[in-house]
Amino acid sequence: MRRSLVLLALVGVAAGGCAQPGVQAANAPAPQVKPTDLGADEVRVPDIKGKDTKYALKLIAESRLAAVVRYAPEVLVDAGKVVLSEPKAGVGLGAGDVVVLVVAGRPADIGGFDGHPGAKALTDLAASRSDVFVGAGWDGGNPHKAYVVALGPTADQSAWEERIAAAAGGEAYRVQRCDHSLAQLGGVKAELPDAGLGAYSSFIDPVRCAVVVQGTFTPEQVERVRQRWGTAVVLLSS
Repeated sequence: MRRSLVLLALVGVAAGGCAQPGVQAANAPAPQVKPTDLGADEVRVPDIKGKDTKYALKLIAESRLAAVVRYAPEVLVDAGKVVLSEPKAGVGLGAGDVVVLVVAGRPADIGGFDGHPGAKALTDLAASRSDVFVGAGWDGGNPHKAYVVALGPTADQSAWEERIAAAAGGEAYRVQRCDHSLAQLGGVKAELPDAGLGAYSSFIDPVRCAVVVQGTFTPEQVERVRQRWGTAVVLLSS
C-alpha cells in the first residue's frame, strides 16, 4: 500500500510539471516573439548610415520613400556622408513617408554657377534647410532672369528674408511659396511607380513647385495623375 502511494505521488509531480492549457509552467522556457511582418503597403527604411549622400538618396528612392537632407556642419569627419537617419534602418513605413538624412559637413559644391555667386549661395542656403525650402533655380531655366528661391507652405518668410538677401549679394532673385513641401513632393515622386505610367523620368522642380515627369502619356494617364496629385505633378510629354 505504501509503495502504491509513493508511485501515485511521483505521477502527480510529473503531471504538475505540465502546464494546463493557457497556463505557462513556471520553469518553462519563455515564448519566442517573432518580428511582425510588414503590412502590404509598408517598406523598411534602408541602412544608409555611412553612405555617400547621393547613394543614400538613391537607396531611399528605390525603397519608395521620400528624403529630407539636413546638414551637420559641426561634424567634420566624413563630410558628405550620412551620419544617421530618422527613422532608423529597419523601421517599417508607408510608401512616400519621409526619412530625414543627417549629413556631415555643409552642402557639397554645386557647379554651373560661374559668374553667379549669389545663385550658388542661394542654392546652398536652400539645400542646408530642406525642411524650410523646396529649393532654388533659374526662372525658366534662363540664367539671365531672376533666380527663384522656393519656400515650403509653412515656412516663415519674414524670418528668412534677411538671410536670403544676404546670400543673393545684390543679384536679382525672387521668393515664391509652394503649396507642397520638399518632403511632400519627395513622397509624390516615390509613389509615381504606382501610377502605371510606363517608362518615364522625373525630378523635383522648385521653380514649378512640382514633380516634373517626362515621358509619353495617354489622356487617361494624364487624368489619373491629375486626379491623384493635382498640381504636385507636371507631366511633360516627349
